Amino acid sequence: MLKAIILLVFLYPLYARKPQSHEIKQILDSHNRARTGVSPPASNMEEMMENLAESWYQNTGQNIAITFGHKTENFPFVISQWHKEVKDYNYNANSCTSGKMCGHYTQVVWATSSNVGCAVQRCDKYFTGRIQPTFLYVCQYKAPGNFIGQKPYTTGRSCSNCPKEKKRCKNKLCY
Repeated sequence: MLKAIILLVFLYPLYARKPQSHEIKQILDSHNRARTGVSPPASNMEEMMENLAESWYQNTGQNIAITFGHKTENFPFVISQWHKEVKDYNYNANSCTSGKMCGHYTQVVWATSSNVGCAVQRCDKYFTGRIQPTFLYVCQYKAPGNFIGQKPYTTGRSCSNCPKEKKRCKNKLCY
């Protein structure tokens, strides 16, 4: 199983499908919804803009997910699953509950990750014996997040600590 996932990650850029325009809107809306609702509130959260995941940039962060049995690709579902990791993240301690995962969540809400691009690939043949169809999702983030010892955002009144080039505020996000 692990070998299949590693192989898929390396072959992914060759075969992944870029999202259609309505899916891009869903991806951005899902990310921005998660980012506006952080608690405690963020003072420096940037609005998420489109970027292309298919290009596998250096210096990007990334989230990967595999779904089994969903009839069609569903970016909002995958992003909502990453966001659900919030229950296992303690902002004050900047840590995950022992034995739990929260790195997908912290990447989604990483304040300075202001560009995202996602792609999806159906990959049934690599996961035989599972409920089909199987989809592999990848979202790339620029600038990357999840630096050891750093919190995903700075707390404070929304938009009170926006970067110089993004002094406007919309829905609690700097742009």
